[in-house]
Amino acid sequence: MADRRRRALYPAIRLGVLLIAVAATASQAPRAFSHLHRADGIALGAALVLFTLLARINVPLTSRGAYFRRRSAEPGRITLELPLILTIVSIYGPVVAAALTLVAYPFALSSEGGSRFLRRVFAGAPQAILWLFAGALHARLYQVPITISIPSYLAFLAFYTLALYMFLYGIWTPLRMLATHVRLRRFWHNLSRDTRLLGFLLLLTSWGYVCTVIWLHAGMVIGLASLAPLPFLAYTLRALNESQIELHRLRLARDAVQAMLGAGDPIPQINSLLASLHTPTARETLQIFAAITPDETRLAPLATIGHQPTVEQVELCSRALAELSRSDNATVTVRNSNYTVFADAARSSDDELLGVLIAHRPASSAHLLARRRFAQAAADLAPLLRDFRSIAATQSAAALDALTGLPNRRTIMQLLRDRVDNVASGNPCAVLLLDIDRFKTINDMLGHPAGDRCLRIIAGTIARSIRSHDRTGRIGGEEFLVLMPETNSETAVTVGERLRSAIATSDIHHANGDKVTASIGVAVASISDTIESLLARADHALYQAKRQGRNRVVETTH
Repeated sequence: MADRRRRALYPAIRLGVLLIAVAATASQAPRAFSHLHRADGIALGAALVLFTLLARINVPLTSRGAYFRRRSAEPGRITLELPLILTIVSIYGPVVAAALTLVAYPFALSSEGGSRFLRRVFAGAPQAILWLFAGALHARLYQVPITISIPSYLAFLAFYTLALYMFLYGIWTPLRMLATHVRLRRFWHNLSRDTRLLGFLLLLTSWGYVCTVIWLHAGMVIGLASLAPLPFLAYTLRALNESQIELHRLRLARDAVQAMLGAGDPIPQINSLLASLHTPTARETLQIFAAITPDETRLAPLATIGHQPTVEQVELCSRALAELSRSDNATVTVRNSNYTVFADAARSSDDELLGVLIAHRPASSAHLLARRRFAQAAADLAPLLRDFRSIAATQSAAALDALTGLPNRRTIMQLLRDRVDNVASGNPCAVLLLDIDRFKTINDMLGHPAGDRCLRIIAGTIARSIRSHDRTGRIGGEEFLVLMPETNSETAVTVGERLRSAIATSDIHHANGDKVTASIGVAVASISDTIESLLARADHALYQAKRQGRNRVVETTH
């Protein structure tokens, strides 16, 4: 309910900000533009073109490593029109600068993807208010002309840096809070710690001072020429950042392959690779689907980052995967009134479908997805998924249970041991210990082939019912273990109930026609746990589930 109210309030406030900006600018525009000459009109036309070009180029602020760890830290990107707009404010006044901002933003289509015209109209309004406010404040505080002197430079730098931070704290972050699920306190905390942003603002404000001085003392043409390098700088910084991100993705892919070669878990590296593409503020979910073994045709989720997809999203995802599987398309888009699912194929050199990169987004933000970046990332995934297949083929005999195809006892226990060792570092986990009820009677009454079929069906049911980042394995006989990273007690029991219900409704029966069921014990690891103590508590909970009548989930207590 609160989110619904927030989403309804956000466009109303943005409309109010736009109306205030337009009304304030329009009321003062006749007086501000009346004294301009033809040469000024030409200069402002050139400034408008330059502003529009600069506002198209988002320059990431964060370093390569921080970019992946702190994608929700705002502001993560800036544009480089600040020196230009500061020069216009200083030469022509804040009203002209506000008008330039309101006119230029609707035409400043981001190079990362499209955005609706009305959204771009709204984007310029807060900045227009900033320049109107800064101009009025400047006139009240001091009216000292800009000169070539250290005091003049320091006063210019201090005033506009302060004005920019007042805008960020007072206008920009509250608007971002309404548009996202991020708290205002977190925005302010990130702003206060973002030294790179401060450095950029000081540099760009200094550039604006230099360009203003050049314009005033060397003329309009040279003043505009001093601003000309800005687009080249913006494109260069953006290209360098994209190169860093691409190198980082390649390192992650290499680390994932090395982890698998060493019988380790490649999922952390793959999740980090997804994080390099993820935009939390857009409420998106990213997934990688793959058929890891060469003889497997079904695409299963390999990694997920973001919110778990809803039933509605899963249905759209299934449609996208089916369309890519039966066609040679590189990309597929499936949508309904609430969500849009983008699917980009990762194909081998002979056009075999190795996997799919999936992006789920709400319909309201779907048009902002950078499709070219996702298509390139999917292409980069193809060699990684191909290597996975090759490595999996050589490791399957040692790591997988021959009957069920799930990880065997040695493999799942090693994963569990690694996870339990990390609990002390603040990484919680839970385990589900599952035992098929009255399994011996299936073998006795129906024969071992029926028992083997039962194990295979239940293994497949478990694999389909758990979350994409959980791990399961057969630990012996009719017992299975599910390892659930980053999971609390409530979530573990919920997944256990879903798993129990899926088994109880599957198409396997005892000799007397009764449905085959399973009992499940749940245990959540604590800091003091060893793998032995955790499994002992899960086993005790499983024993209690059997004693209480089977076909139930019981959680252990410490």
